[in-house]
Amino acid sequence: APAARARALFEALATRARGAAVEAELAELLALGAEAHPAARAVLAGAHAPGVLVAGRVLLAGGAAEREAVAARLARPLAAEAALPLLEELLVRDPKLATPAWLAGLLELSDPSVRAAAARALEARLSPELLPALQVLFSSPRTNTRAAALELVGRLDDPLARNLLASRLG
Repeated sequence: APAARARALFEALATRARGAAVEAELAELLALGAEAHPAARAVLAGAHAPGVLVAGRVLLAGGAAEREAVAARLARPLAAEAALPLLEELLVRDPKLATPAWLAGLLELSDPSVRAAAARALEARLSPELLPALQVLFSSPRTNTRAAALELVGRLDDPLARNLLASRLG
């Protein structure tokens, strides 16, 4: 019965317009715990932003495998209204999952708010250990991605970062 209730709640969310309040459904789904996870995983794969947001938040409250599913979904195109809050919650709930390479990969996405959140997360972790992940982005076909990577590397006060910038700009 709890799994059926979870499916029914997600079906009701599918009819919601973007930006509609979903707090009541979220609270009930969170109360169902792991019983809601199968339905949440199914909805997470979709494109309907309110449903994906709620599904992601339900899964982020679960275990490591559920958080990994949300991280994988964030790496695919997703409306900013779902992607940005999920990214921010993932960074709080499982900062180790948000590796430098994964965050750097988010700079390649088309959504500017997600790119900005990823850049902020990278900046908060700024260290020479990020250089390999950022250097890969220097050859990105996206101008915004290359610029963000160069800016982050430029903020590092480190000889390796200076050499990397000199080789790229020289």
